[in-house]
Amino acid sequence: GETGDSFYVIAEGSAEYYTEKNLAPGAISSTSQGNPPDPTNSSLVKTSSKGSTFGGLALLYNQVCPTSILATTPLKLYKIDQRTFQSFMMNSKEQRRDDVMALLKENSLFHDLGADQLQKLADAFSWVNYKEGERIVNKGDDGSILYIV
Repeated sequence: GETGDSFYVIAEGSAEYYTEKNLAPGAISSTSQGNPPDPTNSSLVKTSSKGSTFGGLALLYNQVCPTSILATTPLKLYKIDQRTFQSFMMNSKEQRRDDVMALLKENSLFHDLGADQLQKLADAFSWVNYKEGERIVNKGDDGSILYIV
């Protein structure tokens, strides 16, 4: 793969994702040189279509793309450059942190914590979504997770 410089959303068409077998760390893949994936030396990882995305992890961590992507039909993509994508992701993360901070400040369990402690705690939380009617906790479950509704 190549170092990521954009994030993509598939608007139309489909694509296949390949990884090269036995590629030494730091080595340049044959697909990086414009060659199609070699079926004898590549593994099909997944296929995707409209609404699927790729390129995000390479942009977030400034890494080489772990897969080569091949259009299997005519493909129309939406593209966002690295700078715009990273800015959006940072703003999104800050907004989530602010939302969690507001919830923590409202909860009497956390009233004695200082601003720095609340911020560290907020950074440790992750969002979990449940469908209507889906069970969250069963009687007798280990109490190892704190949920704030």
